[in-house]
Amino acid sequence: MKNILNKTVEQIILEDFTFAGVLHYFGVSYSEHLSDKIEQLCSEKKINFSLLEKQYEANINVGKFSFTELRNKPISQLLEVLKQSHYQFVKVRIPYINSLIIQNNIAEISNDDHSELRYLFDMFAMDFIHHVREEEEVIFDHVINMCDAAAGKYDMLALHKLLSKVSIQEEAIEHASPDEDMRFIREINDQYISSLQSGKKVSIELHVLFSEMKSFEKDLSTHSKIENEILFPRAIKLEKSLYKELSSTASLN
Repeated sequence: MKNILNKTVEQIILEDFTFAGVLHYFGVSYSEHLSDKIEQLCSEKKINFSLLEKQYEANINVGKFSFTELRNKPISQLLEVLKQSHYQFVKVRIPYINSLIIQNNIAEISNDDHSELRYLFDMFAMDFIHHVREEEEVIFDHVINMCDAAAGKYDMLALHKLLSKVSIQEEAIEHASPDEDMRFIREINDQYISSLQSGKKVSIELHVLFSEMKSFEKDLSTHSKIENEILFPRAIKLEKSLYKELSSTASLN
């Protein structure tokens, strides 16, 4: 990354839009420093280049696990990975995208009212935060308790009470995929792509906004896939084994 020192902020962002998020992390509005070279910017803002470099690498690697790795992790570690993703979505990605929406005017590429995009994203953010809180407090906590039960930390009466509280099988059926709520982003993004394909020049600010929203949508889709294809099948299997254990004990009595 050291070869970027003599590049301008604009040059780097056109190569990799995620660099705008790195500057945001350091409290720098990239759009106000597009013509600045990185060496100049770091000096002016008193940013340690090594820290900037580390944050950039962290942004690239955050939450990057293969499905094989995740399938082989103990379920408690899998839940920690999902919680870390929730934290990134709620505390980092959503506030950042919201700040980009506030700074931009989508009239350049869309007939939609800019205030409508802000409203729709605000509604999505509220629903998503509620979804995350409920998921962690109901499903994740219950799965952890089932792991404890499987390790012998519950007597049969406590196990019966535990299993009667939540049905993981039912939760899996009802589990909503938050990426479906981002259809409006896909629709506006299609207009953005159409504008590019027609040869229309759009601002770098819109390039960053729509690239970030597209990346966010992709990460949400991957997150949902991990929950639906790895977490829930394993949790259901664990739940069934506990019911079997409970039933066997009851038959002996």
